[in-house]
Amino acid sequence: MIGSTLSSKISRSLPILVVLVLVLQLVATAMVLPTNATAQTKSLNPYGVNTFLEKEVEDWKKEKTFQLISEAGIGWVKQHFPWDEIEFRKGYFYDDKFKKSSWEKFDQIVNLAVKYNINIVARLDRTPQWANPLNGDPMHPPADFQNYADFVKAFVTHYKGKINYIQVWNEPNLGYEWTGTPDAKKYVEMLKLAYQAAKSADPNIKVMNAPLAMTIEKGPTNLSELDFFSQMYQAGAKSYFDVIAANGYGLEFPPEDAPDPQKLNFRRVELLHDIAVKNGDGDKQVWFNEYGWNASPETIPADKLIWRRVTEQQQADYTVRGYKYARDNWAWSGVIFMWYFRQVGDITPDRSDYYFQMVTTDFKTKPVYDALKKDALAFINQKSLPTQVPYTPVTQPVTTTAAVTTTKAVTAAAVATTTQASGSNSSSSENSGALILIIAGVVVLLAGGGGAAFYFMQQRKQQ
Repeated sequence: MIGSTLSSKISRSLPILVVLVLVLQLVATAMVLPTNATAQTKSLNPYGVNTFLEKEVEDWKKEKTFQLISEAGIGWVKQHFPWDEIEFRKGYFYDDKFKKSSWEKFDQIVNLAVKYNINIVARLDRTPQWANPLNGDPMHPPADFQNYADFVKAFVTHYKGKINYIQVWNEPNLGYEWTGTPDAKKYVEMLKLAYQAAKSADPNIKVMNAPLAMTIEKGPTNLSELDFFSQMYQAGAKSYFDVIAANGYGLEFPPEDAPDPQKLNFRRVELLHDIAVKNGDGDKQVWFNEYGWNASPETIPADKLIWRRVTEQQQADYTVRGYKYARDNWAWSGVIFMWYFRQVGDITPDRSDYYFQMVTTDFKTKPVYDALKKDALAFINQKSLPTQVPYTPVTQPVTTTAAVTTTKAVTAAAVATTTQASGSNSSSSENSGALILIIAGVVVLLAGGGGAAFYFMQQRKQQ
């Protein structure tokens, strides 16, 4: 009787328990899964840097770069994958000059990123000559946008599972990165084809529009990014990018400086976001393609200071304050990519852009690196985000330098000997002949002396 009663009670209570469990599960799911840009931002490592590793020759420098990035708690790199270095003719991904796959160099970079748990955003631009860029300039788009879209599809297919974000072209609101004259409608045609091609290869890939250069110009050569972005929406761009890419230079102003359509500063991005909101696109995150302050010394003349100038200490301070301002005030902000981490030696110290560097060419850290590292590590620890990957420090191989030095010495000696032996006129030829006779005589003398010595030693043994 007791068992029967208990069974009856359980039977009556079971539906209520099932409903209760389902409700609790839904609540837990809602708490865990991000449902909007704010939730996504809170679970995202916002620290990123721009790298130029496709230009780096020595493998140890590539790995050391990733080690320093990881050590600083930085979770993202924006890396250039130039189309003209990968597809040498339509559908042909092989470098005939070096007789190897054209993917090989880039595969090494991507594999290092995977090794150090660093995410990549791939910048895809630069038209190969076979695709007929305007005036033969690789900075200009191809004659047929479908060729670019086909490359995007091949790229996404090749790196599926390793690269999850791509950037379609770069700064088309500047004439020299388009066709001499900005054209938002034409850019949207390219963006649409690239988006569709990328999604056909990997539905999970995230597509970013080309970041737009900060400018107050109204044409005809360059066009304000605010005007260009508005024109993109008018041309139907909304459905063809998942993340809004923007630039966020501070110039001479602190990060808190208020935005103004006639001023270039960090918070100018708010005006760009307002355009997205106006077009019903406010839920998309804004990621900063290029961000930072320039610390050029006073030796750089004023007319060369395109990005203005702050001190190294201000550069470090403003950079950290900018990240904090974005976290505290912009629920829609995503990853902020520093411009730039380290260059490979192709920018000289007499150029202003040399002084964006966080790490020097010989891997000495600047104050901005040290400040950002402190801030990033504190943030990821607070948010319980993945920490840096353990590694064995990489340094310049000593054998490489020694080998080069030895090779140079041997080469120099060989050249000197050859020069002395061959000469350049009949007199030196005669001297060479005499030298050869002398050497031959010495050899004969040594051989004869050695033979005589051997003979006397044998005689002595017999006695």
